[in-house]
Amino acid sequence: MSRFNRSLLVLVVLVLAGLTLTVVPANAADSADSKIAWTVRTALSKYGSGRPKFTYTVKAGEQITDGIDINNTGPKKITLKLYAADGFTTGTGGFDILTPDKKSNGIGAWVKPAVARVTVAPGKQVQIPFTMTVPDNATPGDHVGGIVTVLDQKDPSGSGTVIHRRVGLRIETRVSGQVQSKLTIENLKLDYDGHNPLGTGHATISFTVHNTGNTVLGGLQKATIAGGLGVGSKTVKLPRLPQLLPGESWDTKATVDGVHAMLWVTGKVTVTPVFTDAAGSTASLNPVTASSRTVVSVWSFVLLIAFILGLIALVWLIIVVVKRLRRRSNEKVEAKVAAAVEERLQEKVNQ
Repeated sequence: MSRFNRSLLVLVVLVLAGLTLTVVPANAADSADSKIAWTVRTALSKYGSGRPKFTYTVKAGEQITDGIDINNTGPKKITLKLYAADGFTTGTGGFDILTPDKKSNGIGAWVKPAVARVTVAPGKQVQIPFTMTVPDNATPGDHVGGIVTVLDQKDPSGSGTVIHRRVGLRIETRVSGQVQSKLTIENLKLDYDGHNPLGTGHATISFTVHNTGNTVLGGLQKATIAGGLGVGSKTVKLPRLPQLLPGESWDTKATVDGVHAMLWVTGKVTVTPVFTDAAGSTASLNPVTASSRTVVSVWSFVLLIAFILGLIALVWLIIVVVKRLRRRSNEKVEAKVAAAVEERLQEKVNQ
């Protein structure tokens, strides 16, 4: 493996490790040799103690002050960088925070740690204040990000690569104003592969859920697939939506087997938004739906209709032929009877 690929792999692993740590009350980082380790937690302030993350409800233009506690649990002195950045939902449905080289427009631009770098002695704890200044034109709704501590270390393999180890805490801020919780279903597509109308096949449905509101929303998803006129309707549960930040989208794709087609196949997607409040309680909102229809190849259907019509025509022809044969037979019998009667009458006249 090249130096670049190895360095990239190490960095990705460490970023994911930092992400996992951002969701626990007291976050920690630990090196392979256990000689460097530290934890972060919310500072005791007027906003409470023992908080698993920073949560605020503010007004546009407001400024607040809070702090983050950093505890060096290892035997060595460590020097950490501090920064704030916007959050985002990862491709696997988790939560992460932008790296310092990426531009932040929300929390990352509003939050400023008192220092950009701090040195912590072994076994000691320091508290770093930070301020959050909400712009006067801040949009109402949820803004999510985090404050992060970073340790730069050289790769122990001697490659010269610098490894960035990140440990941070999530920041959730609700800016007062009109709140709109809304999910929209977009780009709904439906495909069918199978027999029509006899037999079954499988339908593939894909769509995008877009958080077009201004609050963080998760959701429950399901799809209903049926043939024409609702034949063989099937409803399947789809994977749960992750927590989508305002403006984010999530793609879902699923295949449903055993679908009966009847000229066409219909698909209906239902998404029920789920809202989680600051206390962790969840509530379901009104579901949103979207539908799609795909016309299935009609050749097999046409052949079936042709076969049925041909069978009907054959039966009708047989009936007509039988009737004609019976009529001709009756006519022959009647002719013979008439001839016999005529012959008998002629015999009586001759007598």
